Parts: sequence; C-alpha cells; structure tokens
Amino acid sequence: ARIIASSFAPMQEDEDALRQRAIQRISDEPVSPGWSTDGTNRKNPFNVLGVSSGLELKAIRKEYLSLSKLLHPDKTSEPGAAEAQKEISTAFEMLKQKYEGEQQPAVAAAATAAGGR
Repeated sequence: ARIIASSFAPMQEDEDALRQRAIQRISDEPVSPGWSTDGTNRKNPFNVLGVSSGLELKAIRKEYLSLSKLLHPDKTSEPGAAEAQKEISTAFEMLKQKYEGEQQPAVAAAATAAGGR
C-alpha cells in the first residue's frame, strides 16, 4: 500500500521564524531580582529557556541544546542571536547548579542510610 502525504499535515515552522521568536522572547524577558548570581540580577532562567519549572534537568538540557544550536553564531548572523546565546548559556548553568545542589543532600542521605558516611 502506498501512503500519500496529506495536504492537511501541519507544516513545520522554518528555522528563521523559530530563531526570531526565540531571540524576541529572550530579549523581552525582564531582569528578576529573585535570580541573582554574584550580586547581579539575572533573567528568570526558566523563562529564558522557555521551559516549565517542573521539568527534570534532562528535559531542560534538551531544550537548551536545541536553542543553542538554533542561536549559535556559526549558524546565524541574526541581530540579537549572540546575546541570546549568552543568555541561554547563563540560564542553563544557573538551573544546572540549582538542580545539582538540590540533589546533593538527597545523595548524601541515601549514602548515610546505606551505611556510608
């Protein structure tokens, strides 16, 4: 049986439109005093990456990598892309430290319960 592609299949959004939307979303995100590093207020990292706060780090990393590929300076010369690339890198590092910091007490408690130190 031959399958014929339906003309009603959703069209995939092109990369340029995705890139422009990502740059706009990241540049529009306001600085939030609740997300301070080294005394510098930062943008909310969840909003910068366009992810929900309930996601696991693995899913956040996946979104970060796709944005990083989309905004990488070798892939585009779009105005604002380089700054957006820096913002998503900072946001991912902030979340990575937050998630890894939350896991440390749980790992230590599990090791103690298992007879470790």
